[in-house]
Amino acid sequence: MSKRDILTIAAVAISALAVGQVQAATINVPNGTFHMYKPGTSYTVSATFPEGNIWTTGMGDNAPINGDLEAIYGDGTTGKAVDVPGWITPIESNGNPTNTCDLFTFGYDDTDGSSCLNAFGGWSGGNGTLAESADSLGNIVGGTIYTVSAMINGDGGPFTLELRAGGVAMTPSSSVNPITSTSGTSGWEVISTTYTADIAYAGQPITIVAGTKRPAEGEDPLYGGRSRLDNVTLTATRNYGATNPAPADGSRTPPSGLEGDGYYMVMSFTPGCGATTHTAYFSSTFDDVNDRNPAVRLGSPPYSEVPEYETTYYVGLDDPVVPEFARTPLERGVTYYWSVDESNDTDSYPGHVWSYTIAGDSAWDPTPADGEEMVPIDGTMTWTLGDLVTTGLTLTYDVYIGTDETAVADANFYDNPSV
Repeated sequence: MSKRDILTIAAVAISALAVGQVQAATINVPNGTFHMYKPGTSYTVSATFPEGNIWTTGMGDNAPINGDLEAIYGDGTTGKAVDVPGWITPIESNGNPTNTCDLFTFGYDDTDGSSCLNAFGGWSGGNGTLAESADSLGNIVGGTIYTVSAMINGDGGPFTLELRAGGVAMTPSSSVNPITSTSGTSGWEVISTTYTADIAYAGQPITIVAGTKRPAEGEDPLYGGRSRLDNVTLTATRNYGATNPAPADGSRTPPSGLEGDGYYMVMSFTPGCGATTHTAYFSSTFDDVNDRNPAVRLGSPPYSEVPEYETTYYVGLDDPVVPEFARTPLERGVTYYWSVDESNDTDSYPGHVWSYTIAGDSAWDPTPADGEEMVPIDGTMTWTLGDLVTTGLTLTYDVYIGTDETAVADANFYDNPSV
């Protein structure tokens, strides 16, 4: 390691993915349609029974049928129990009497006309209705983007569509949760939640939890009547190119530290799935990086064998681990470009060209914008503070305004307070 105090930067944003760097696959969700079956058989439950509906309390094998009706199985026989394979009642729903799988006589489900998960909102004491996949759907692969989707219809909520790693809920990176219809056979909508699995999740078993969750202490109560859920799916999109640059692409950012008369920068990224080698390029000229000019090649990360530094580069730092061309201190106000090409034993994945600008120490990003016209006379003027050390200091601002550009540019409070 360098004798200097090296700053580690965590990459947190998801960058756009280049064509050819992404592969998507569908992961099987057993009984994602919540079908009911005659216990121990493959005979599905028929929807052609007298007016009314049947429902179960809980899921899994031999779930009892509630109410006065019996299920009519696909072989013509009837009974008071069904199998709802692929799903169980999660621990946090134990004791909840409304964890049901319903079948309605009017064939409410436009997609397959069979049973669904009946997720209650404010009904039945507001306890909610949750179902969890009975077995692992596979193990997480680091660098993969997972999307859980389902069809819902109803006004019960808020709705949970959760991916768990080793039994612990992952934090979603994005989600869609529309206000659903209450129109019975119509109004079905698709909802989805997306999760980005970083390397920390790798190897952990995946399960899905769906429905309406019993509120924890201090949380808002469930609302509405119920929402019907069906057709749960899971897709995995694996990115094979470098993503998540830090500093963020296009950002204006402070330098990582001082170096001689200038500054140095620590740069990092998230490697693509399965990538075994990384080759970076760096320059203040876009074409040098875009054309992969050998003169601006940083090569592999200098500490690729050191945990937490496997994908970290340093530029503007006078250190033997930095290629000689990149040791020149960086300057404020200059835009720098860089890119990382990924490869494995069989393929190569060229990276995007990213950029960042080292923030100056003077004010910038004014509102109204520089040169803007037709500005209201009673408007508000704001700016972004330059990159300054402010800890323990009292900041003051001198603002100058006028119609004479030269006078404003040359102004200071002592010589020309009139502007």
